[in-house]
Amino acid sequence: MPTKTSENVIDVLSFLFSIHGIPMVLLADNNPFKSFKCINFAKEHNFEIVSCSPHYHQSNGLAEKAVSIVKQFLRKCTKDHKLTLPNCLLQYRVTPISGSDASPAQLLMSRQLTTTLPVLTSRLTPSVVLNVVTKLTPKSLNDKKFYDRTASAKEPQFSPSDYVFIKNQITCKWEPGIIVDSCEEPRSYLVKTNFSNNVIRRNSTFLKPRNVNAPITTPVYLLPDRTSNNDQIPNNEQPVNQNVIPLQQVSEDLDRWREQIRQRLAQNQNPQEPDVQRTRTRVIRQPQRLNL
Repeated sequence: MPTKTSENVIDVLSFLFSIHGIPMVLLADNNPFKSFKCINFAKEHNFEIVSCSPHYHQSNGLAEKAVSIVKQFLRKCTKDHKLTLPNCLLQYRVTPISGSDASPAQLLMSRQLTTTLPVLTSRLTPSVVLNVVTKLTPKSLNDKKFYDRTASAKEPQFSPSDYVFIKNQITCKWEPGIIVDSCEEPRSYLVKTNFSNNVIRRNSTFLKPRNVNAPITTPVYLLPDRTSNNDQIPNNEQPVNQNVIPLQQVSEDLDRWREQIRQRLAQNQNPQEPDVQRTRTRVIRQPQRLNL
């Protein structure tokens, strides 16, 4: 694709669906699959788009690994002019998967592909590969054993109005924030922070519990006042002569933020908005030429 716009992505998905059929769930990143056009395309074709957490590419590991493999092919093709990308992809698709005797082509099409290497005609007979999950399970358990050596024993769980530290992806520093709401996706939360005027979504990997000395009634003295224009959360850990905000006002502030999120989502999903072509970071504008 020349650009990663919603129109180009929809065209490619339509072509793939015509070959392999429409899936039930599509796992993708947020841009541009969370746009109005992509969401409307998913509703028309009756499938669900599940997006990974922003800046947490590990949750979309299969796609990231596929991109890494193709990049390796491109590097090899630049070093050796006799190699081409289609030939590299063909050799990859006929190579058996580690831990199994079947290749990706056999798993997808139940038959082996023909290459320049000699092969018995009997091996080209179509046949369904059985017990694939059973053969790959020991390898998955072995990978899990090595991953669990460095993984945390327990994932943190957060609730609305919890104090947290959130990692700033620009400065790589931990800054104070507050949980607004939890997302439908696992381990994802909506957080209000100082370094962003909006409510952002982050994975629990980028969140840490924040211990604040507060009474049992859980007054939130760090929340901004509803009558003030300052929406920043003060970066102070110990309350010194702070006015305690009642729990009722805390709930109203959280409801107000949730309502702002709903309004922004409704504006983004408004089909009457002008169709503006965009790249990943900016709007595409036509050049202004002199009409001589």
